[in-house]
Amino acid sequence: GVLKVLGLSLFLASTPVVVLIVFGLGASDKEAWAVRNGYAFSIGMMLLYLYPFVEPGLGSIWERIDRATIEWICWHTCFTQIAIQIPHNIFAKAIGAAKGTMVSWPFYSYGLSDARWYEFEPGVPFIVELINWNDGLLGLLVFTALIRYWRSKQDRNIVTFLVISTIFRDATLFRETVEYMYEHHYSGYQHTTTNELYRSHGIAILWLINGLWLVAPIITCVWGWRKLAVEIPMAAAVRQKND
Repeated sequence: GVLKVLGLSLFLASTPVVVLIVFGLGASDKEAWAVRNGYAFSIGMMLLYLYPFVEPGLGSIWERIDRATIEWICWHTCFTQIAIQIPHNIFAKAIGAAKGTMVSWPFYSYGLSDARWYEFEPGVPFIVELINWNDGLLGLLVFTALIRYWRSKQDRNIVTFLVISTIFRDATLFRETVEYMYEHHYSGYQHTTTNELYRSHGIAILWLINGLWLVAPIITCVWGWRKLAVEIPMAAAVRQKND
């Protein structure tokens, strides 16, 4: 559908396009473009999760929850955890040495919301490193389960593996995000840019990106219950009847 294409385009293409504008075309106001990048990326991320609930013709509410959860597993968590958070730890020194270049741009952009993701010497702060490894390794676990699920959606053991690993991962992310956002809010957003032109935008993007991590895990529990308590028994009953 249109919303999925728009969401996927913003999610995947916003950063490369802004990098081209800033470093290829020489746009001068990097902070303004970082803000635009942050809004485009976060809106794309939200659209990828929300489009199944609003686009017509996508089936029942359970089918919509299933589609939204698979999008959540695939794009929002596995992609961001594996493609961004793990490299942020492994290549911290290289990213630090590449400040001001296109290599470090994604971290500079989010750094307006949380400077710890960009301003670090000599390495990533411990709390950020811990979040990265926790999210990244759990992302690898869930991605492994998702690949197996795509190959055999009717296998009870594989479905159970995907559900349990996803709920465990999402429960961890939920708690982690509550603590992360609590720290930001009650510290007066001390890690957000102090540039008054962009500070409110930095805070808004912080909530747009992380707010979904407070909502989706709750829906994941509903999705997991449906898979284990309803769909698996129904599939087993159909197989038994056919036999």
